[in-house]
Amino acid sequence: MAVSKVDTKFIGRKEIQISDIETKECNFYSIKTVSEIKETVNHHILLVDVSGSMCCEIEELKVRLKSTLDALRKSGNNYVSVILYSGHEETFRIINAVKCDLISFRMAQVYETLEEEVYARGITVMSRPLEESIEIVKTLAGVCDKHHIVLFTDGYLVPSKWNCIVEEEKCFAIADICNEKGIFLDAIGFGQYYDREFLLELVRRGNTGTFIHIDEIIDYYKTIVTMAQDVNNKELIDFSITNNDYFIINESTRKNKPEIIKVLKNNGENIIVVFNEEIIINDKKIKATKKEMPEEVLEDFFYGLALYHVINEDIESGEVAIAQTQDIGAYASLANCYSFLEKGKVINLLNKLIENKDKRFKKGKVNIKVQSLEEEPLCLLEVLKEILEDEESKLLWDYKYKYKRIGVKSKSIEDEYKFIYPKEGYGKIINLSIGSKKLNIGVKVEIKGEVQNTTNKLKLDAVVYRAYNLIVNGNINTTQLWCELSKELKTKLRKEKIIKKTIKSEHHEISILDLTKLKATNKRLLKSLNKNDLAKAIYDIEVLECKQWAVKKQIDELFKIRNAEKIDLVDMSKEEIQIRKMFRVDKKGTYIPLKVVHEETAACEIYTAKVLEWKIEKFPKKKEQENALAKYKELLKQESRDPYEVLRHELYIVKRELNKKRDLVNLVRLSSGLIGKSIFLWEEEFEKPKKENDKNLNMNMIVSEKMNVSIKNIDGIKIRQDKYNMLTKCT
Repeated sequence: MAVSKVDTKFIGRKEIQISDIETKECNFYSIKTVSEIKETVNHHILLVDVSGSMCCEIEELKVRLKSTLDALRKSGNNYVSVILYSGHEETFRIINAVKCDLISFRMAQVYETLEEEVYARGITVMSRPLEESIEIVKTLAGVCDKHHIVLFTDGYLVPSKWNCIVEEEKCFAIADICNEKGIFLDAIGFGQYYDREFLLELVRRGNTGTFIHIDEIIDYYKTIVTMAQDVNNKELIDFSITNNDYFIINESTRKNKPEIIKVLKNNGENIIVVFNEEIIINDKKIKATKKEMPEEVLEDFFYGLALYHVINEDIESGEVAIAQTQDIGAYASLANCYSFLEKGKVINLLNKLIENKDKRFKKGKVNIKVQSLEEEPLCLLEVLKEILEDEESKLLWDYKYKYKRIGVKSKSIEDEYKFIYPKEGYGKIINLSIGSKKLNIGVKVEIKGEVQNTTNKLKLDAVVYRAYNLIVNGNINTTQLWCELSKELKTKLRKEKIIKKTIKSEHHEISILDLTKLKATNKRLLKSLNKNDLAKAIYDIEVLECKQWAVKKQIDELFKIRNAEKIDLVDMSKEEIQIRKMFRVDKKGTYIPLKVVHEETAACEIYTAKVLEWKIEKFPKKKEQENALAKYKELLKQESRDPYEVLRHELYIVKRELNKKRDLVNLVRLSSGLIGKSIFLWEEEFEKPKKENDKNLNMNMIVSEKMNVSIKNIDGIKIRQDKYNMLTKCT
């Protein structure tokens, strides 16, 4: 790699708050390349994920790939390769080092090849296409001046021949080669279920490229073209900075050790900010003096700093950086963006604001004060909490809503009797469940329809129950939510501009909430319980679970049934009983298919789910169960009422209290997981092996095969947190 000549000069000095807890003296330096501009021949290698999860987007991806190749052809002096990848034996060089001109494209039949070969298949292994890229680079070693690899994916590493740790190391080994050889390595993450942490580390190890998030496939073409232009404008250099704490504005990267800079923009200006000391370049210190800072340089620094903080999961520090730009639109987008998808959108926005200064301040420029807890807008979790606690309000589900299901699919096996789903209207949400481990919130919906005999067309009214996720892995999974609201709550949500519209009927008024206007959580909800109350609530949950077990055990012993609810017999004629049996509708009116099959072996894609579990360390479960059992046995001895009625009442009380405590704790836990900040100051922290095998994939689904365990003693209550990432199948 050729050494480039550079010119270094001091710009100015200013004391700046660079995070929510740090203020530094910042010395700004300009580094410019001074070598002559020369036209280069560039080789772009596009690694395209065509695994099963891309099936819904594959046709649009095909269109965008063609547009990308058109743009590379028109820009001139390019070669292009396209590698499709999914599973271990499914890496295909469909376009191999083809010169970007019309004749070469025609001879290689690039468009016909894309049309024929781009389709979804298999799972995701990324090491092989990366290795193939290096092999292609070798074939053009004397032809091209720069080589540029772009890894595009919407998924997670799912090797079957070795574990995920080995697969990651194989990928990182290629990134190290890119760093050593001066090969540009970029990564594009699409959607909300890819492994952002892995892609960021891959790009960091490569040390020559960038990571970009895109929400829509339509953005693939624009992103690749921008990356290609950026490579054309960059020059590889060998230039050392020996400071221990500095920030490269053009790369939005903070370094905490001496490094060799690999990339600078050709004949462009690169700004480096050194914290609390003067810069040392190639063992030479450049003196810093008192000098007024140019506003445009500070502005670029704040946007780059905000991007760095968001990428590193520190939203509060990102808010501090953006507040100093006075860009009210950018700040509104960044405030409380804690879910994976919200962060991705902000990463995308900040990249645009960094690249194009004309896009800044679209909503104005004003002095911004970082929001206090009271000033934070309502979040989805708070809205759900208020609806649940309001006796006059209830949640509904729109039958027409096009819901995107995540998870292993299930299929009902039916004969001539089939359940007919309603095409419009709404169902009642009879239960809202906040996950106690994953960052999910689900609902159970009662759907009123008909069972029809497909032969004679006779029908019988019936209901089925379906589960939907409002939040998956911290991401809001729906764009709207129907509900009936009390007058007070309706007024409050209208004031917050959350109600999209209302639908009036003879007996009801339905409010449709626009969830696109809401963030998943906020800091106010995180701090809604102090650590002592939270610890007691976690302990109470374990006690209540023991009580629930004891009541159910008593009911089982009394009535010899396995569930805790007594089904009252309904007087029916023999004819009616026979009809219900034929239509497979039980006494409650619920339709029961012949069989429900979970498609465990179907083609699937993998996403990573965050798991955060709170529990009591060494809780005396057996003792509490025995105490509870003794208590309810004694209660039955003292009661003259029907034992079943007594126990059913006790079960109702325990369940109500248990659900209330669980919701309270899980809302805070979910917020803690999303925001990445703990309520507790842990006294012990250690790693522990964890295993959860998938028999079909034949692999441990726990990322890195370990979990982080944290312990804290609060007023004699020993709180334990288990934290890990888990691979989850979606079909």
